[in-house]
Amino acid sequence: MVRLLLVCCATLLGMANGQAQQVFQVGIHSSLEKYRPEKVQQIKQALASTGLQFEYLVLPNERTLRMASYGNLAIDMYRQPLAMKAHKDMVQVPTAVDKVEFWLYTHPSTPNLCNKEAFSQQDVAGVLGIHWFKNYIYPKFKHHQVVSQFSQAFKLVASGRVGLSLLTRVGIEQEVNKSGMQVKICGSEPFLTINMYSYVHNDFFWLIPHITKAYEKHFSD
Repeated sequence: MVRLLLVCCATLLGMANGQAQQVFQVGIHSSLEKYRPEKVQQIKQALASTGLQFEYLVLPNERTLRMASYGNLAIDMYRQPLAMKAHKDMVQVPTAVDKVEFWLYTHPSTPNLCNKEAFSQQDVAGVLGIHWFKNYIYPKFKHHQVVSQFSQAFKLVASGRVGLSLLTRVGIEQEVNKSGMQVKICGSEPFLTINMYSYVHNDFFWLIPHITKAYEKHFSD
């Protein structure tokens, strides 16, 4: 009996040690890496404080979500809740990692398009894999055009080929400086504000208490 107990204890210790040494892959969608690099670093610091080991993969927006939902990634770093509603195997870490403000913008010559009453007759540019466009924006407009990057959506609007799109103020400034093209930001308040969370695949559910504790320390008000 004593020998059996020793064997069981050794097995459990081995499993715990193996979990501690395991490297867990974290998906970072490319738009986050481009427009919010400081937030990526904050989340990495919080995850590192758990004492666990993580590997970070920057991937296209939709691919990150697909890989995470299949369990090929342990964590999808940064998503809004409605985007994850259909992904039953992804579990939200309850502490938000960010609150993001998205601003509507148009071509400088078409400020009239900022009028909400006109949205039902206008077109808007969205980004593949950024599901808040589908959840919150597309239903308000007559047509939408989907591109693979926020920079492409910006150029469509700045060239007058599409009426409107959305991005953070910092992101808009970044695109203006990079392209030399100008846009008009609509209004004095953000059009959309969203809380962002990390999601863990159910296969790695045991990580959530560790991550929650770290996030509460780093991100709670």
